[in-house]
Amino acid sequence: MLGTDVAYSQTVSAPPRPVLRGYYPWVDYAKGMGIILVVFGHVLRGIEKAGIARGNDALVILDSVIYSFHMPLFFFVSGLFFYNSLEKRRSDGLIRNKFDTIVYPYIVWSTIQGVVEIVLSSHTNGHFSSGELVSILWAPRDQFWFLYILMMCFVVFIIFEVSFSKINYLFMSVILSFFCVFRGKLDAPFIFDLFLANAVFFSVGILCGRYMSFFEEVCRKYIILLLVVAGCSQYIFHFTYHFIYTRMGFSTLFLAMASILFFIGVSLNLEGKLNIIKIIGKYSMPIYLIHVITGSGTRIVLHGVFHVDDPYVHVALGTAMGVFCPIALYKYANAHGMGALFTMPRGRKSLLSPSSAN
Repeated sequence: MLGTDVAYSQTVSAPPRPVLRGYYPWVDYAKGMGIILVVFGHVLRGIEKAGIARGNDALVILDSVIYSFHMPLFFFVSGLFFYNSLEKRRSDGLIRNKFDTIVYPYIVWSTIQGVVEIVLSSHTNGHFSSGELVSILWAPRDQFWFLYILMMCFVVFIIFEVSFSKINYLFMSVILSFFCVFRGKLDAPFIFDLFLANAVFFSVGILCGRYMSFFEEVCRKYIILLLVVAGCSQYIFHFTYHFIYTRMGFSTLFLAMASILFFIGVSLNLEGKLNIIKIIGKYSMPIYLIHVITGSGTRIVLHGVFHVDDPYVHVALGTAMGVFCPIALYKYANAHGMGALFTMPRGRKSLLSPSSAN
């Protein structure tokens, strides 16, 4: 689709790299912890917008800590397996696969969530009109921006791979880090600004994926050092300099990378333990697609029906419903012939397969 076999053969003639295994259990742990933070963060913001938890400085700091790295973590992990997927499927096959498992659910669930917001407009924090449904093609809403930008990353990096004989991802990551840090001066459109903010993590993931065994060994062996670096970075960033995650600068980039490496170190050391996190990670995509509906629905019922205003109750129940209800809905849909809600019917490739999940 994006290049000939000749162009692709030039790509794979790059310097040798280790062949990746088919499945890395620790990845599900990383995605499990990451998606729990995603749901928790959105529930937290939902109750704040609804006026249930306002003026709480601790929650503001907690929000900034979470948002400083939780989405970059997913870009990084996706980058780790970029080469593995490219070698397995080639450029055109990888694009088709990502269309089925990223673009298709993006369109389906952006539409479903938009319709829900329209129907329940008097109860939700958002304001979505029927005319805006079409705009999801160029202006992603709410949490769906991640899928939009992730697909952009795959397309852009595939184009790079089929266009050049070899790519130095260390050099590319350095260049992208400057674009990430100074993107505010470029005054780029919203979509391209989001791409520049996150492409560097995808690129660094690709770089680390080329040396996966060494990368795993370092993260597992030096977990305590990573804890100290990530913890000190978060403390200095938030409590010494009183920054928040939206600040553009190399300190923000370093903070994200330090936190990502620590979380991956934790994931590597969790293998074989706390399987509930691994299970949650396995279902991270369905959770991401549905959690705003189920989490917000929990807030609406608690606040509007039962008149519960305790923010801790909202956070606990909202997060639990945001994580486990999507898993139940996904299983129900697949068991009753409604799997097309999640993946393109032509392929029937499950969102839970390693190739489509990464």
